[in-house]
Order: sequence, then C-alpha cells, then structure tokens
Amino acid sequence: MLNELFSRIGKSITPSGGGVVSAVFSRGIAPSFPEAGTILETLTGQEYPESEGGGGVEVNSVIYPNQTADVYSKADGSGGSYLDWASAFNIAYKANGGTIVSEFGTHNVTIGTTSYSVGSYQTTYYHDGVGGLYAYSDNYYDSYGTSIPVSPAETGLTSYVDINGVYYANGTYDLEYYADGSGSYYSSAVNFGYTLYGSFIVSQNNQTEVPSASGNYFDNGTTTEFYHDGYGYWYSSVVGSYYNSGDYITNYAGTDYYWDGSGGYYS
Repeated sequence: MLNELFSRIGKSITPSGGGVVSAVFSRGIAPSFPEAGTILETLTGQEYPESEGGGGVEVNSVIYPNQTADVYSKADGSGGSYLDWASAFNIAYKANGGTIVSEFGTHNVTIGTTSYSVGSYQTTYYHDGVGGLYAYSDNYYDSYGTSIPVSPAETGLTSYVDINGVYYANGTYDLEYYADGSGSYYSSAVNFGYTLYGSFIVSQNNQTEVPSASGNYFDNGTTTEFYHDGYGYWYSSVVGSYYNSGDYITNYAGTDYYWDGSGGYYS
C-alpha cells in the first residue's frame, strides 16, 4: 500500500470525517561517489611497506620498513579509498636514531647441566639514516652475592686433604652459588663438617736417597703417621727407629753403602 502511495505524485486522499489532504511523494535518489582513482588527499611521511615496494632492514630474521614516502589516498569508486603506493613519491630513508625494535632477554649461566638467570638485557636497534641500522645494549646484572637457587642443592659433598700428592677424605661440606655482578657466578663452600681431631689417616714409610742424587730411595726404618686435626688439615708423628749403624743398604756403581744409625748412610 505504501509503495503504491510513494509511486504517486499529487494524488488527493480523503480521510474519514471529510476534508481533503494533499500529499506529494518523491522517488529515492541513488548516492553519488567520486570516480575510482580520484585523489582524496595526499598523506606525507608515511611508512613505506616492504610489501608495497619499500625498503627494509632485517633484525633477527624479521624485516622492518626503513623508508617513508608521500602517497595519495584515492577513491575506489564505491565510497571507499585506498593508498596508491604505485605512485608513491618523496621516498626517503627513515631518520637517523629512529627506533626500529627493542628486544629483551636474560643472561644465563650453566651450573651442572641446568641454566640459571643472573641478569637481563635490552637491545634496541635504530635506523642510521641511510638505510642501515645500529644497536645499543643495556645490561642489568644481578648484584654481587645474589644467591643462585641451584637445584638439587649440593649438600654433603666430600672434602679432601692432600698428603704428599695423595688426597684423603676429611669431612663434608655444602656448595652454594652466587652471581658475581658481571654476568657470571662464583661458588662458596660452607657448612663444613670435618673429621674429628686425632682420627688416623695414613702412615707412610720414610725414605732416604742413597747415594745422594742417584734417584734411589730406601726405607730408613721410620714411619710417619698422619692424623686429622679437626679443622680440615692434618698433623703427623714419626714413629719407629732408624736402621742400625752398619746395616747394609745397597751397592751403587761398585760402592757399598750402609746405614749410620741416624737415618743417614756411609760407604
């Protein structure tokens, strides 16, 4: 009914109750858009996408645009618009010092087979004004002495004492790790539990070189016994007695040698 009314012009309608109302209806008019390709505006200093023909720089396998350009915004003929990069002009490299991207990471150390963080860093990349780039890094290290929570904890480790080039167990200790303030670490042995004072370690026969500078060593009748001192070291005591004077030792280069009774010798 309404469609029929809107298609008529100048028809009179008589409402109930009498009288005449004159109504005029007009047909709708289709919208009008700028023709396709019409320049709507000029945008200046726009980032020039690599996908549209602009240049780029690579940072860790990612390409970032390094140029700007002026570009026309043009009508698409149906009420929309697009950027006509094919006709871009005033193309230039991005200015020196412009930020490209910042990356963040951690400084790690390996203890055993596990990696632990001892700080962080931020690396920022910048345009150099001629199509390239440069970078600056800021490091943030954990302060000296910051504990590194090594897992599993290294506790109850065996400590050793050196006696004439041979190592003997002398107790236990724990090992703790700390950041050194420069991106690495150090360890510290703590909680020592040393073997009790007076505990026997080993006994060794004492020898004398006969003759001097010959390289031939012979037991001289005495023994040195070694004991734990309770503090991680040792003390010793010589026991036994030297071979009697006149006891035969050896013949060297045609000369016989004998003990002198006090650990020395004669020929």
